[in-house]
Amino acid sequence: MNDKQRKALALSKVIVLGMIMGGMVLSGGCGKTSLLGNNNSGDEPGVSGAQNSLNNGNYDGAISASTAVLNTASVASSEKGTASLILGQAILGKNKVTAIDLMNSIGDKSSNGPQNVISLLPSSISIGEAMYAAIALNYAASSLGTAALRSASQTGGISAKVLSNGDDVIRGVANLMVLARTIMSYITISESNNGNLSNISLTGQNSISTYKGALTVFFTPIQATNLPLALQASASTFNIATSMTKAYDAFVDAKLVSGQLTSITNVKTAINQLQALYNVVKVGGSGTFSYTNSSDASATITTSSDDSDVKEAIMFVLKTVK
Repeated sequence: MNDKQRKALALSKVIVLGMIMGGMVLSGGCGKTSLLGNNNSGDEPGVSGAQNSLNNGNYDGAISASTAVLNTASVASSEKGTASLILGQAILGKNKVTAIDLMNSIGDKSSNGPQNVISLLPSSISIGEAMYAAIALNYAASSLGTAALRSASQTGGISAKVLSNGDDVIRGVANLMVLARTIMSYITISESNNGNLSNISLTGQNSISTYKGALTVFFTPIQATNLPLALQASASTFNIATSMTKAYDAFVDAKLVSGQLTSITNVKTAINQLQALYNVVKVGGSGTFSYTNSSDASATITTSSDDSDVKEAIMFVLKTVK
């Protein structure tokens, strides 16, 4: 087993650990979710109704009931935290994004040769729905998890972490999927038979025709609509850098050991490098970005660099995500 295969296996073990520690493998649903759910006449209201619907695989009912709680200003913070946890899980469940599916996806791809970690995450969920799930689970963590305990200004809140380690792993995966789906919507990653990144190309998504333009999309807050009232403030700064930070924090909160965090740390480092590159090439940018080009020569990006050079710099960064 070579180094890349070990890292792919390490990422799959992260998912398995989440299954074991959380004991909450979501059963599969069908189709894409309407984030506000369907107001089925048999759905129970409130947090208990949302939880019952989730337990029974009624994802529309769980989404509808939890959204109603999050849209009610008078509901207690802890109750909103529980509702947001259910909402995030229901969105993932409806889109058939489960811990076991993630493990199988990673296993199938790594058995065909090591691949870039970003490409190991599933593409069955849209950016928007992954983002909704991630924002909901992040809100749950701030209300019920380790983040709530860290806050010195927390009043009338929890006295112990409510989220399980498995919940935190699922939260980490949801945030990673926002990152992966965003990047892969705008950039196609091509790999050679030995699993090394061989090329990247623009997909043309939203008429983005330059790599500078793609970087701008990556680090501009993702526009969210129809978010429940309690979650709206969380969306104003949400981009791939935010999702990476939230993902890493989630895996740390899940108490993964340093070896299990290796692949996640590599992704975090790469996103930090992409942001440093963006800060140079963006409108009004400044400074320089150093990298190794395709000829294995040292090169530098400046604010006036050609887009072809920006492409090579992005490739240099993505090659580190193994």
